[in-house]
Amino acid sequence: MKSAKIGMDPVRVGSPKEELYFCSVDLAGVLELSDSEVAKLARSAVLVRQRDPRDSRAFVYPVWENVRRYIAHTRARKETAHVAFLEEKSRTQRTVRLRAELEMAQARGRLVDRQELFSRLAKALGAFKRAFLSRASRLEQKLGQVADRSQRLAVIQADDTDCLGLLDELLKAPPGENGSNPGQAASAQAQTR
Repeated sequence: MKSAKIGMDPVRVGSPKEELYFCSVDLAGVLELSDSEVAKLARSAVLVRQRDPRDSRAFVYPVWENVRRYIAHTRARKETAHVAFLEEKSRTQRTVRLRAELEMAQARGRLVDRQELFSRLAKALGAFKRAFLSRASRLEQKLGQVADRSQRLAVIQADDTDCLGLLDELLKAPPGENGSNPGQAASAQAQTR
């Protein structure tokens, strides 16, 4: 053999089925850790150890099993970190997407001031409410002039259509159009009927 000529021990081929036991210092060298890190991993049940049969105060570590356990532990930490990274990236991308959608909506003029919207709706619905509540007196006058049932139904349907048309106009008209308030315009329109 060539290795015998150089003075080296011949290579011994083994099998992972035959478990080897190392002390903490030797296992630390294999795993490239300090022996205190090996002890910490053993206390946290990542690595397994047994009492040394030669010294009751020392431990020995099965090499193959602990190499597998340490690799699994390292992979699990990396996978956990990767999952956390992906979750954070997803949140960041969602925030960026929502911000971009908001900016595009502002550029298109689709966003409105919430207070202004509620104020305008309140005025429009208030005007519609006043017009709708004054409906009984208007209908009483008009229905008193009509004798036929079908004509009475036509008068009621026409007034319903006028009320809905008023609501439609109030919701379409911008506030203060022609220098007037939508509530005043609705009141004036309701009084003319």
